[in-house]
Amino acid sequence: MANLKNFRQFFLMYPDRLDVIRYPAGSELSMIEKRYLTGSESLQGFSPLLSWSHYRALMRVQDAEAHAFYEQEIVDCGWNKAQLERQIQSSSAQ
Repeated sequence: MANLKNFRQFFLMYPDRLDVIRYPAGSELSMIEKRYLTGSESLQGFSPLLSWSHYRALMRVQDAEAHAFYEQEIVDCGWNKAQLERQIQSSSAQ
């Protein structure tokens, strides 16, 4: 039941990206280019560098700007789930 709840929350949080899901194959993964967001621009699609665990942690971040920041930092800095959660906790404690 918990997974179903997570899937529903994921669907509700990313409705604008669901139509661009694609699965990169082998060599395409090495050609992923970093993309920096500006202003109100949002990511298109989902990064293959983020795991389901990353997205589950990100779904707890309600502020859109903070959410976009963390998502970009995961890609840029190579954060694993534990590092992401540590960053989220440290900024919410301030």
